[in-house]
Order: sequence, then structure tokens, then C-alpha cells
Amino acid sequence: MKKFESLITELRELRTKRPFCPFKVVTKDGKSYTVGRPLWFACNDKSMVVLPNGGYIKYLKFDEVDSLKPIKKRKS
Repeated sequence: MKKFESLITELRELRTKRPFCPFKVVTKDGKSYTVGRPLWFACNDKSMVVLPNGGYIKYLKFDEVDSLKPIKKRKS
């Protein structure tokens, strides 16, 4: 767990932040998955599950994850 402790902490902070701020999970191979709601992801000490845009389930091991990027809000 120590290896991924900062990623797990960041995910927990993203889940509890109010209002929720959508983010992208970017993988080391360059793919990204948009998490638009707090219930669209879950994690344990080695991996996470995301429902990109509320669609199909994607399972990701933490060693595949490069970063978590906030999604900037568009100006109206």
C-alpha cells in the first residue's frame, strides 16, 4: 500500500470534496477516463474501478495510472 499511498489519498480527497470536481484518470499509455461524479469510481489498496462518463466499467491497476487531472470548468 505504501507504494500507492499518495494516489489513494488523492482519490479519497477527490471523493469527499464539496462540491465534487470532475477529473480524468490518465494512464501511462496515454488513455484517459473521465470521472464526472463521485460514485463513478472506487478503489482499494492496489487498483481502482471507474465508470468513464457513467458508461462501461474500466478496471485499472494503480501501476497503470500516470496521474489524476482536474477538468477545468468552461466559462459560460
